[in-house]
Amino acid sequence: MKNVALICAMAACGSASAELVRNGGFEEGTFVPNGHNVMTLGVGSTACSHWTGFQHEVAWMADPNPFGIVAASGIRSLDLTDYFDTPPFGGLRQAIATTPGAVYRLSLKIGTHSSWTNFATVDIAAAGASTSLTSMSGTSQRWELFTWDFTATSLSTSIEISGASSSYTYVGLDDVGVVAVGPTLSGHVDLLDYFGSPERIIQLEFVGGTSSFACPALLDTAGNFEVATNLPPGQYTVLIKASHWLRKAVVDVALTAAGPNWLSTALTNGDVDDDNEVTIGDYSRLSSAFGSELGSGNWDSEADLNGDEAVDIGDFAILSAHFGEAGD
Repeated sequence: MKNVALICAMAACGSASAELVRNGGFEEGTFVPNGHNVMTLGVGSTACSHWTGFQHEVAWMADPNPFGIVAASGIRSLDLTDYFDTPPFGGLRQAIATTPGAVYRLSLKIGTHSSWTNFATVDIAAAGASTSLTSMSGTSQRWELFTWDFTATSLSTSIEISGASSSYTYVGLDDVGVVAVGPTLSGHVDLLDYFGSPERIIQLEFVGGTSSFACPALLDTAGNFEVATNLPPGQYTVLIKASHWLRKAVVDVALTAAGPNWLSTALTNGDVDDDNEVTIGDYSRLSSAFGSELGSGNWDSEADLNGDEAVDIGDFAILSAHFGEAGD
């Protein structure tokens, strides 16, 4: 048999136990089959939606095909060996949104077929960690489910899955997914006295009992966020801080494993120097940038409190209104 394709897709999402990988079943994309109902995906290929090929070629296979390969679900799957009988084999990668310090569970199905292989081994890597998973062949087509946990180290994590070895010519891949292991919190943050886009990184800290967890989060264009945690379910105080806004404590936030878990709050503007209080230090820094616009030599983005790309009387009015206030 000529060795056929294996390409994955992961679906992004966000709430407790929500699927983060897009196209994890490899059903979506621009599939242009050859005479075997197979499409070879080369290094850098993005034909399989949300995935990028790396290391070597892989085979994107559809049912039916002359090899007797059947997808675990749907009608498409991958053969990471493509038409090659010996390594190196190829793989696919996809970047997903993650929370630094949170634990995630990657799941996938490895395919074998008694006509084409005795065993199939897949390498997976994420967040600086890696492992190898091996499935033994059964009778005809066989799909075996595996899971692997990793701890995220950044706001974006590349999931990499590649063929490692086979005896002799098929390493199947299908149904790739990633979910957060701990509770996930979603919410909305209103950045007061601000007219620009709320898109920015905010800092969150969870405190409750003997447990604590700190992480950054991304606000979207609507001011919403979602983060995964490594905390046990329970009641927490959540501290939220954004640059030039005072920190706000939201108490008695319930985190449950099932969710949905949600909070909404507003942050007070005016903390130019980011020390969690509005004082003479903030006034001094705003004064140094007063009269500047974006691109000016004395421009200070933190002093542009209202987000209109100029430091002027409007920003001074915001600082004055909150002078003497401190964050939680």
